[in-house]
Amino acid sequence: MEVGKNSLNCVDKNVIALRNMDAGLASRVLSANARIKKDISEINRLIIATPHALPLGIITDSISRIGDYAENIAELAIDLRQL
Repeated sequence: MEVGKNSLNCVDKNVIALRNMDAGLASRVLSANARIKKDISEINRLIIATPHALPLGIITDSISRIGDYAENIAELAIDLRQL
């Protein structure tokens, strides 16, 4: 699932941004994460009509939480850079 890979990639990049105090990278990853959230919303809209909606919804919810964690790391990197 491409959106899952992209979410994990956001986490990886934000860990690098946090380690390097790179607010620019963190900001770029926040923008990428916004696109991932749109993709997840579209996937959720499509799976509602399927008989396997519940298991697929659990998966997309988990991927969405990974994106939330990525956002938290990015915000921390940006905030620490401002200190």
